[in-house]
Amino acid sequence: MEISANRVLGFLVAVALIICLINICMKIPTNLLANSPFSEFSSPEKILSSETSYLWNERGLDVVFSGVVVFTALFGILDLMRKEEEVE
Repeated sequence: MEISANRVLGFLVAVALIICLINICMKIPTNLLANSPFSEFSSPEKILSSETSYLWNERGLDVVFSGVVVFTALFGILDLMRKEEEVE
């Protein structure tokens, strides 16, 4: 199996992005939930309700644009993975 330079570069970029995401997640302050009483998190339904209301009431436009980005990336990946017909 022949390994191309593009494949190696893509792998290195993916690893670098994963490392960056892990670093970002590790640096998130733990006091973000301090302004919410723990009684709100007593059941999964209450957690989902508070998260959903926050996302749609405070960050609605971000959620919509994130969905557009995810679907655009999905279609781009599917387009890259399709096989082209060979022309003789």
